[in-house]
Amino acid sequence: MNIIKVAEGYSVSEQIAPFDLLAVKDQGFTTVICNRPDSEVESGLFAAEVQAQAESAGLTFIYNPMGKQLEQANLDVQAQALENSEGPVLAYCRTGHRCTILWSLVNAKALPAQDIVNTAARAGFNIENLKPLIESIAQS
Repeated sequence: MNIIKVAEGYSVSEQIAPFDLLAVKDQGFTTVICNRPDSEVESGLFAAEVQAQAESAGLTFIYNPMGKQLEQANLDVQAQALENSEGPVLAYCRTGHRCTILWSLVNAKALPAQDIVNTAARAGFNIENLKPLIESIAQS
């Protein structure tokens, strides 16, 4: 498990397994968001299996799968999860990229677009192509 800090209180990771959740808890996370659809993973890694272990470890678990098409519901769920979290959030997908995209778009009205792009880049994610969308959301 490779956890990458994107911003204060928000980190991302590639796919995690149920046995990773105690380490996630030990690292101070309080909420885990799964942004990877179950259709992409094999048995043993389904969201319900990770959720059961997360909740057993005392973590809040949110299933917010982002498939090939980003939907407003994804942004709404991600924003609500971030707002309601009582501490640091770990979001995961296949590589952490989708989780970073969601963070970027959720924060479009709160942070300048270039700052968002730079923050993602420092974490190792190139989202330069999303800058016009971030700017559009900021102006809406």
